[in-house]
Amino acid sequence: MTPRRRTVESPNENIKVTTMAKYLVAWFLGVPFSLLLLFYLLFH
Repeated sequence: MTPRRRTVESPNENIKVTTMAKYLVAWFLGVPFSLLLLFYLLFH
Protein backbone atom coordinates (compact mmCIF):
# COMPACT_ATOMS: atom_id res chain seq x y z
CA MET A 1 0.00 0.00 0.00
CA THR A 2 2.80 2.45 0.80
CA PRO A 3 4.54 2.27 -2.62
CA ARG A 4 1.19 2.71 -4.36
CA ARG A 5 0.45 5.78 -2.25
CA ARG A 6 3.87 7.18 -3.08
CA THR A 7 3.33 6.64 -6.79
CA VAL A 8 -0.06 8.35 -6.52
CA GLU A 9 1.32 11.29 -4.52
CA SER A 10 4.39 11.93 -6.70
CA PRO A 11 2.44 12.89 -9.88
CA ASN A 12 0.09 15.02 -7.80
CA GLU A 13 3.09 16.92 -6.41
CA ASN A 14 4.45 17.32 -9.95
CA ILE A 15 1.08 18.70 -11.07
CA LYS A 16 1.12 21.15 -8.15
CA VAL A 17 4.64 22.29 -9.10
CA THR A 18 3.63 22.75 -12.74
CA THR A 19 0.52 24.72 -11.80
CA MET A 20 2.55 26.96 -9.47
CA ALA A 21 5.10 27.50 -12.25
CA LYS A 22 2.30 28.42 -14.66
CA TYR A 23 0.87 30.92 -12.15
CA LEU A 24 4.33 32.44 -11.61
CA VAL A 25 4.94 32.75 -15.37
CA ALA A 26 1.48 34.23 -15.91
CA TRP A 27 2.09 36.73 -13.08
CA PHE A 28 5.53 37.77 -14.38
CA LEU A 29 4.05 38.21 -17.88
CA GLY A 30 0.82 39.83 -16.74
CA VAL A 31 2.22 42.47 -14.38
CA PRO A 32 4.49 44.23 -16.96
CA PHE A 33 1.70 43.96 -19.56
CA SER A 34 -0.80 45.61 -17.20
CA LEU A 35 1.76 48.33 -16.39
CA LEU A 36 2.25 48.96 -20.11
CA LEU A 37 -1.52 49.23 -20.55
CA LEU A 38 -1.71 51.73 -17.66
CA PHE A 39 1.08 53.88 -19.13
CA TYR A 40 -0.57 53.69 -22.56
CA LEU A 41 -3.93 54.80 -21.16
CA LEU A 42 -2.36 57.59 -19.10
CA PHE A 43 -0.12 59.04 -21.83
CA HIS A 44 -2.36 58.37 -24.82
